[in-house]
Amino acid sequence: MNSVGEQQYYYEKLTTKANKGDATAQYLLGLSKLRGEKTQNYEEALNWFKLAAIQKHREAQYNLAVLYEKGLGIEKNDIKALLWYHVAAENEHPKAQFNLAVFFLNGRGTAPNQEEAVRWFTRASSQGIDEATQNLVLLSKLVDNTELKAKQLREFHNGFGLLTQ
Repeated sequence: MNSVGEQQYYYEKLTTKANKGDATAQYLLGLSKLRGEKTQNYEEALNWFKLAAIQKHREAQYNLAVLYEKGLGIEKNDIKALLWYHVAAENEHPKAQFNLAVFFLNGRGTAPNQEEAVRWFTRASSQGIDEATQNLVLLSKLVDNTELKAKQLREFHNGFGLLTQ
């Protein structure tokens, strides 16, 4: 089988599995549509990601949030982006945790909430997202309220196992 034939065979098998409800296949088809590997179609990517996201596929949840945030295949919607970032973040997706923190910090899709931003930056930082660590350091320098600052620093240090209870 040639390369084009193999790709077509793979795509057909993937589509069959996705249509039968396989979350990984649905996610991979969404990614294929997003990247334009066969043909780029944001609406189809969105639909495949939704199907996989409902089945708790965290990468699909994250990508669905990105599509809502950027308005790809659907009208831009910060509230839905926030919702799906939150779902993916709860499923331990580090980039979703970081993006969720940014949404809380900037009040996108919700009222600004610095405590929630710190909470999610801390979780993202503990999973190796360096920008989250940098943001925590910056936030600790900007906070005027000493009680809030102390709480944030405790959360930051507890995230790295530096303080004991």
